[in-house]
Amino acid sequence: MATPVFITGGFLMCISLIGYLGAVRENPLLIWTYILLLCLLLGGAAGFTLFTYVATHRGSAGHHKFVSVNDYKLQDYSGWLQRLLNDRDNWENIKTCFVKPKYCEALPFKYKTLHEFKQANLKPIEAGCCTPPSECGYASKNASFYDLDSPPASSNKDCRTYKNNINIKCYDCDSCKGVIAHYLRKEWRVVALVNIIMFTMLIVLYSMAYCTRSIHLKKGT
Repeated sequence: MATPVFITGGFLMCISLIGYLGAVRENPLLIWTYILLLCLLLGGAAGFTLFTYVATHRGSAGHHKFVSVNDYKLQDYSGWLQRLLNDRDNWENIKTCFVKPKYCEALPFKYKTLHEFKQANLKPIEAGCCTPPSECGYASKNASFYDLDSPPASSNKDCRTYKNNINIKCYDCDSCKGVIAHYLRKEWRVVALVNIIMFTMLIVLYSMAYCTRSIHLKKGT
């Protein structure tokens, strides 16, 4: 998340330098270049902020009543995020970075009794990727093992996808993808806030550029 911000900040610094040189030297070419680049950056910031809001907006299914606070559903998020995470190649790359067996392996050591596990407020990655959705109705034997002999109580495909195997678990479940969408939404909302602040600064700079241009034109006459 920091890389785009640093790149934008460096680009903005270069534009500001062009504007400063244009004002000091009273060079109309530099001033017009500064105004044009600033206008492009202003439009880009507005467009990216709008895209970020739309991409992280909850989908039409995001207002249903959850079965459990520990349940995550990919359908709760925008169509763009769903398509991104449902793409097999994208998901394999994302899963390699974020979804690791060590999170699930640690559960029995973290919650030593079944009571502790059932009362715990699990982390999103633990709830969505290490356990089956609560609507499946599987009885938990401990923090990492469920009784899968009985048929699931729900038609949710995640109930069939989940396995007790530490290398499988629910890593390919929609609930696990929902967890990643949850994290992406939080991160991108921070980016959107940074963009709004930057957008405000750009408007101020653009106003200063317009004033500088007006003063230069008056001097020229």
